[in-house]
Amino acid sequence: MGIDVTTSSGNTIDVSVGGSNTVSLTQSSTSISVSTPATSTITVTEKGPKGDTGATGATGATGATGATGATATAGDGIDIAGGEVSTDLKSNGGLVIESTELAVDLAASSITGTLAVGDGGTGATSLTDNAILTGTGSSAITAEANASYGNDSLQLSSSVSEKPTLELINSNTDAEPPELTFQKTANGANNDGLGLINFKGDDDGGNLTMFAQIEGKIEAAADGSEEGELNLTVNAHGNVRNGFRAQGNGTDIVDTDVGYGAASITTVAGNLKASGEDHTFTSATSGKPVLTLKNTNTSGGSQSQLKFLKDAADVSVGEYLGSIGWYGDNNNASPETIQYAQMFSRTVSITDGSERGVLYLQVAEYDGTLTTGLTLEGATTNGQIDVDIASGAASTTTIKGTLTMGSTAAMTNAGLLSVAAQPNITTMTGVFTGSSNQLITDDGDGTVTSEAKLTWDGSSTLTIGSNATAIMNIKRHAMATASGSDLHLFGGNSTDGQTNKAGGNLSLQSGLGTGTGNRGKINFLSGKTESSGTDLQSATFAAQFADGVFENTTGYGFREKINFVTDTFEDVLADGDHTGSKVLVYGADETLADGQIFFLHTDGTWDQADASAVATGASQLLGVGNGRTVSSGVILEGFIRIPSTEILNTPGSGAVDGLPVYISTTAGHFDFTAPSGNNEFVRVVGYAIDDDSSDVLVYFNPDRTWVKITA
Repeated sequence: MGIDVTTSSGNTIDVSVGGSNTVSLTQSSTSISVSTPATSTITVTEKGPKGDTGATGATGATGATGATGATATAGDGIDIAGGEVSTDLKSNGGLVIESTELAVDLAASSITGTLAVGDGGTGATSLTDNAILTGTGSSAITAEANASYGNDSLQLSSSVSEKPTLELINSNTDAEPPELTFQKTANGANNDGLGLINFKGDDDGGNLTMFAQIEGKIEAAADGSEEGELNLTVNAHGNVRNGFRAQGNGTDIVDTDVGYGAASITTVAGNLKASGEDHTFTSATSGKPVLTLKNTNTSGGSQSQLKFLKDAADVSVGEYLGSIGWYGDNNNASPETIQYAQMFSRTVSITDGSERGVLYLQVAEYDGTLTTGLTLEGATTNGQIDVDIASGAASTTTIKGTLTMGSTAAMTNAGLLSVAAQPNITTMTGVFTGSSNQLITDDGDGTVTSEAKLTWDGSSTLTIGSNATAIMNIKRHAMATASGSDLHLFGGNSTDGQTNKAGGNLSLQSGLGTGTGNRGKINFLSGKTESSGTDLQSATFAAQFADGVFENTTGYGFREKINFVTDTFEDVLADGDHTGSKVLVYGADETLADGQIFFLHTDGTWDQADASAVATGASQLLGVGNGRTVSSGVILEGFIRIPSTEILNTPGSGAVDGLPVYISTTAGHFDFTAPSGNNEFVRVVGYAIDDDSSDVLVYFNPDRTWVKITA
């Protein structure tokens, strides 16, 4: 029986008995447990010291020799030296070991299968010749059937409507656009083409046809003075023709040709602005060229215009504004171009508000000199044009029809004067003899009379009547079938366009006596209304002005009628406007606001009235401002439109008719509510008549009394 003891790590000892059973002993404090067999237990009562190491056992006998293995053979990349085998993957193979990486030598390898896109491959097993490759995410690369490149040509094709599309997209935030550049880098020469864009399509016979083309060229290739050319051509009935050509022709000069052939039409949809200096329309056709200004607006007031504008900064009197000239050749052996006629205009006055112009019509007379035959010139009187006709005393002016002055025929085409109206005849010597300064009247049959009782002194005075005592009258002619018409007397107006000029007064003056004789009176008469009938009413005195006294002579006194029914006050009066009023001009000049109440202060100023105290106008003379200065007057009494901002506590219903209005405790204001505070003053200043949009028509007539409230 043999026992083999093997020391394991830690406190474990393996014991083999007879080579068949192994017992594992594990030291634990004071006992050793037996692992195998499981039923055996060895108890150690006391742990003794470790024993000395025993002597080395005798060497066992050598075992039998094994069979000889196969012999290794060297090959490509594999070497055998003695018992050592080495491999060289780089010398003759597809795998190449570099210093830091393993690569594949495709020239020395045969790779089969498909390498996926995710592994760095194409994912494809074959690709179409010349097709452009596009990526589709993780799927295999696609060879585009409709996009190819070959023989220096890029081709995009599609059978889809409005395709293919070539887009140049720039997402940069600056102002620069993307570019499509045609560049020819060979040494340039005149007329070299730089780029073409062709527009081709099939005709209805299936023939591929060039329909349009854009071409850029070198016009001049000289270094420092290069000039370019751009052509837009289209197919014109089977022939490609240039419809637009832009060509450089010197510093800052670009010549442009538009259209092809004399029958071509160039249409400008919007406004045409040409800044050139010389524009020529040429035609070899009889009656051509024709310049047509066409207006299609349906309004009867619309029209085409041929406008000449002189817009220089130094326009002056006599400035030429524009001309139309008519030229033709003479019959000289070497024909000369002669101007046979001209029409032009000039300024006469350039003063703002009184501008005047002149228009001349000229023709060549005898020796080819242009001479004015018709002149139209604006006069210094508004609405008047002065006209000069012909030139030279021997010239002839022929009027084929009747000569009309104003609206009246003044001379027939037979040369006979129409005697009924000759307003331009300034002398009648040999025709009629009158007396100095006497006005001439016509009795209706062509007989004229010099009126001794109707004279004009030639400057300012029209005198009616003679030294007889008979009454002289000026009257408006009676109407035959209608009511009588008005007769107006006017003072002289200022001239329209003049600044801040006063109108003339209208004065009525009675006759002057001598010595102690009474001066004449000014009487105002009116018709006395009858109950009915067709007989003319009799005249009666309505009023008389004599010796500085204006009095009513009917015995009824003066009556003033103000009607706000036919024309409501809001249609007649603006804010602050008044009627039937007494106006006082007195005090320091200042502007008084529309519709505010003011009182005349003891210092001569007008201040805002306030019902709070006597010192603020509760007891003073009151007036209403109308937005003007004191020198224009302060309203003491009358009907006044008071703005809503100046009258307080207006009844919400708007029913104000007949209500009293008071001085407010708010300075300057009217008030529908009477003051009620201690030491405040109640004073009625008028009565409301009507209201409109919160504005109120007030009859302003301040009470002469007032009430002081004492608590």
